[in-house]
Amino acid sequence: MKLFHLSDLHLGKRVNEFSMAEDQRYILGQILTLADRERPDGVLLAGDIYDKPVPSGEAVLLLDWVFNRACRKEIPGMHCKRESRFRRTPGLWSQTDECQGYFPVSGL
Repeated sequence: MKLFHLSDLHLGKRVNEFSMAEDQRYILGQILTLADRERPDGVLLAGDIYDKPVPSGEAVLLLDWVFNRACRKEIPGMHCKRESRFRRTPGLWSQTDECQGYFPVSGL
C-alpha cells in the first residue's frame, strides 16, 4: 500500500506580514503532480493544515483549490463524492464547488 503523508502545511502562513500563499500553492501543485504520477492508495493530511485555529479566507481557498485539482485528476484517497449534497460541519468538513465532495480538514 502506497500512502502520501502531508503534515504541517501551515496554509495561510505569513512571515513578516508577507503571505506565503503563492509558494504554498506552487508546492501543493508539485505534490498533486507527483500524486497523479505515483497514484498512491491514499493521501493522509495530518496536523497543522492551517497556520491559525481560525484560518483566513485565503488559506481555505487554497485548500479547496487542492481538493478541486485532486478531484479532477481523480487522485486515489481524496474521495471525491460527485453526487453528495452540501453539508458543512464547522471545523471538520470542507466542501468543494466542482466536486460536491466532503473532505476532513481538521481533527477532533
